[in-house]
Amino acid sequence: MYMSMATQYCPLQVTFDFEPFKPINASLYLCDNKFHTEALNELLESDDKFGFIVMDGNGTLFGTLSGNTREVLHKFTVDLPKKHGRGGQSALRFARLRMEKRHNYVRKTAELATQFYINPATSQPNVSGMVVFLLFDVGPMLCC
Repeated sequence: MYMSMATQYCPLQVTFDFEPFKPINASLYLCDNKFHTEALNELLESDDKFGFIVMDGNGTLFGTLSGNTREVLHKFTVDLPKKHGRGGQSALRFARLRMEKRHNYVRKTAELATQFYINPATSQPNVSGMVVFLLFDVGPMLCC
């Protein structure tokens, strides 16, 4: 996205075109007696990039947020088995299989988080901070 500004002086017309270094997430169309540069000022406020991960029982979304610009890096879906009261003698086996699939899901998410948010050359994070949303119970799996 680019912002174009035009100024007219008599007798010739002078046009200034600006292309911001980051996308502007604002739309403004005004006929006014001044230039509105508030959207450009917001670009200069903060360069900190934050990573975020949203995990629920259906999938995971990886993204970054810098100022008012957000970017989705990757998302994937997962089909985790639900609890059910059937099984009789196989109930423990079903519970074990369910926990194994949830553990594999958390492990895959952790591996992708390392891939997206850790620089492999320096082994340092490439974001200033991290926000993780867990929308289902993963309790004991995260401590190990």
